[in-house]
Amino acid sequence: MLTVEKKDHRSVVVSGPESEVMTFYFGWQSKLWPDWIDHKRLGKEGDFATNQHKFVLEQVLHGNPIRLCSAGPQFQDAVDYATERCRLLGIKFGLPHQQRVIDEKLELDAKAKKLSDFIGNSETFAGLDHSEQDRLREQCEVMWRYSKILGQRIEAFDSVVPSLT
Repeated sequence: MLTVEKKDHRSVVVSGPESEVMTFYFGWQSKLWPDWIDHKRLGKEGDFATNQHKFVLEQVLHGNPIRLCSAGPQFQDAVDYATERCRLLGIKFGLPHQQRVIDEKLELDAKAKKLSDFIGNSETFAGLDHSEQDRLREQCEVMWRYSKILGQRIEAFDSVVPSLT
């Protein structure tokens, strides 16, 4: 789920899966500067577009959101264009709090899986006293129940992008 959060009248913060963030970025960039991909200095040392692209790609690959800014009057048009292009490709949008719920579920599932593996495959677990084993089993069950609730919340999210105007 892609999140586009308006920060002020000339900037947005985009976060979500790498490919979706980059799709949004390319749509936004191509609306602001339609010929950017064909300009003669692309890929050359010191080229602004090349440096910007490398920076954005590095941020996205490290899981960081990207902040897109422009002083030009076409900024909102570029955001709207990128949003529409992403929708046409089937990318779903969400609000920032929805992305936090998704992130929380992913983190919880990873922890619950580790605990499940520990309970099912560890000699250390087998060596614990029965009371501690019971507490760990109960903790694991509660984690999976909580994960299920988060999953139900995610399924109920509306896929309509919030208004950025």
